[in-house]
Amino acid sequence: MDRSYPLSAMQRGMLVESVMSPGSGVNIEQLIISLPEALDVDTLIRSWESVANRHTILRSRFKWEGLEEPLQQVVPRMRVPFTFHDWRNTDAAEQDARWTKYLHQDRARGFDLAEAPLMRLNV
Repeated sequence: MDRSYPLSAMQRGMLVESVMSPGSGVNIEQLIISLPEALDVDTLIRSWESVANRHTILRSRFKWEGLEEPLQQVVPRMRVPFTFHDWRNTDAAEQDARWTKYLHQDRARGFDLAEAPLMRLNV
């Protein structure tokens, strides 16, 4: 079953901004969470994928090339891209430097808006 929807005015504007400014980081949100307790990474990944597969908006992509009007399409299921960065054996200053560099590179990397998911998880 094809689940495609017209874009809202805001979505259309964000799509145009993103397509016209690749690598700029425009419209990229980076949510940063610090957890004081030990983290079960496998459970985190499974939980996040469960949430994404339950909520259609998290499984969306955009199609616009060759179309009169751009569409938001929902894919039936997907895997959330995950990367684990282990910086435990580096000092605090080096961790901060790596963190800052990573955030800038991640924002500039952006997303392929034609491919779901439009998110990734990093720990």
